[in-house]
Amino acid sequence: MKRLSPSDAALARGDALLAQKPADAVAAYQHALKFAPAAWPRRDLAEASLVTALESNHQYRECAHTAATSAAAMKRDSTFARTVMAGMWCLVDGDTALPWVKEQAAKLEPLAKEALSLTTTVRDHRDGLYRSLMMLSLARHDKTAAQIWGDRWLAELDAIQPRSDEERTALDIARVENIEVYGDPKRILPALSASERAMPHSWNASLRVAQMERDAKDYDAAIAACDRGLHRTPGPLGQSWLLQTKADVLMKKGQTADARRALENALAAAQGIPLGRTRDSNLKRIQDALAK
Repeated sequence: MKRLSPSDAALARGDALLAQKPADAVAAYQHALKFAPAAWPRRDLAEASLVTALESNHQYRECAHTAATSAAAMKRDSTFARTVMAGMWCLVDGDTALPWVKEQAAKLEPLAKEALSLTTTVRDHRDGLYRSLMMLSLARHDKTAAQIWGDRWLAELDAIQPRSDEERTALDIARVENIEVYGDPKRILPALSASERAMPHSWNASLRVAQMERDAKDYDAAIAACDRGLHRTPGPLGQSWLLQTKADVLMKKGQTADARRALENALAAAQGIPLGRTRDSNLKRIQDALAK
């Protein structure tokens, strides 16, 4: 068995620590880079992993600075896009009023735009880049820029012909994430409704329609979508979410008694959720809503 070089060993150690001990992972990746030879073939990977670890450890200023510095010199591939995206999220998660955010944004935003121009940038990274660009625009109170980025993102999503239900679902989740940042829910309802028809057994497809109909203030349509979802054999978790959404819509309509009944049914459904943490969070959310 070939012995790993000190840098390769430190990189592997960082990967093992990243999920549970990001601070230790930061130290491992820094060690790998410090002692790596100039032509080390895994340098880009180690730099990208360091940025991810800094983000996970909430070291947002150093994360953004490292991302901007490292990405600028990287080969323009998926690792480049991953690094830029992580750096962009560190800008979003930092205090956008601080001077360092403005300084690093001036370096990272052009790189984000470049990453979006590359065919090597995968869908997940594209979605993250668009979303972070929208959020930074809103942090600067620039709704026009946020709308432009949102429209570009949605146009990309609409141009994709999904090859499976899994891909269709991923596209719809990205559409909802787009509108949750900024935009008109009515813009994506035709696509979500088409997915609901294309996936007749998906309660999640009905839930997404219901949530966007609610946000568009078409409350009767939102309730109808919840009821369609409840007829799709959703199981305890799905029943809980659909009934909570229905209760929320009924409250917005002023139908308090009906909303309470929906929440009580959601509470009963949530008791059957098998996963402890998911069950407990749902129960608490429903109990809090009932208490109000």
